Amino acid sequence: MIKQIDLQAELRQEQGTRPVRRLRKAGYMPGVVYGRDIEPIPIKVNMKDFRKTVKEAHGGVVFFKVSIDGKEPFLAVLQDIQRDNVTREVIHFDLHKIAEDEEITVDIPIEFVGEPKGVKEGGILEIVLHELEIEAPANKIPEKIVVDLSDLGIDDTIHVEDLQLPEGVRTTHDPEEVVVTVTAPEEEEAVLEEEAEEMAEPELIGGRGKTEEEE
Repeated sequence: MIKQIDLQAELRQEQGTRPVRRLRKAGYMPGVVYGRDIEPIPIKVNMKDFRKTVKEAHGGVVFFKVSIDGKEPFLAVLQDIQRDNVTREVIHFDLHKIAEDEEITVDIPIEFVGEPKGVKEGGILEIVLHELEIEAPANKIPEKIVVDLSDLGIDDTIHVEDLQLPEGVRTTHDPEEVVVTVTAPEEEEAVLEEEAEEMAEPELIGGRGKTEEEE
């Protein structure tokens, strides 16, 4: 199962622009918990702790284990964050409460390991897909998908259908979608030459025309 981060929260009574602004000045971050079969729950958390948590969660899927006023903790995912237009600091957040066996759709990172033998032979590695959208129960969501490139030779390609997914996990991608490939070096050079030719300006036919001064 993917990483869980503890998040201590309090119920929030402050509503509206001015009260919420005063709440931020007091060092709290306002948020709302949404979820299936529950009414939205306004909450507040320590601002410094939450911003640190957001940075820690950046770049992957993270479950928050939320405790509100000492009640039974529950799992949630970060659904949305709002940032200040000028400072780009987080000023509000939304969480989505989930049951451990609830089916959810998320993007998880693909981690590539090993040096392809094709690259050692002079080939060019092209990574096409860096994340994979998957569907699975929350308690079966993997932190990442690891792809070993060691046996990938020149002109070899790994497609989505070649990925080894954990039991109970499926992807929404086309099975034939390319994940990574190693191309021959001459193919890469040919593409670059073709692009260079297309960018070159066409020559004028019939030589240089006369300017007004020459006439």
